[in-house]
Amino acid sequence: MSVLITLAGDVQQVFGENVLDYVMRFAQGQIDFLSRLPQHIIIHIAQFLELSDIATLAQVSLQFRRVTLFCTAV
Repeated sequence: MSVLITLAGDVQQVFGENVLDYVMRFAQGQIDFLSRLPQHIIIHIAQFLELSDIATLAQVSLQFRRVTLFCTAV
């Protein structure tokens, strides 16, 4: 555990508190990658999904929900 604390301190010292926070959230699975993707990429991904998978993904991702609502309104 002390190695992780030392590593975290090194990351914070070199890259700053914001990067350390991002890395820690990334390691804990708290980063929503879909919210960072451009809309056209999300639409492309959705083309390969079953309708039930799209519905599930829209329930857990606000960005995906927005894209699916936009696509159904067009």
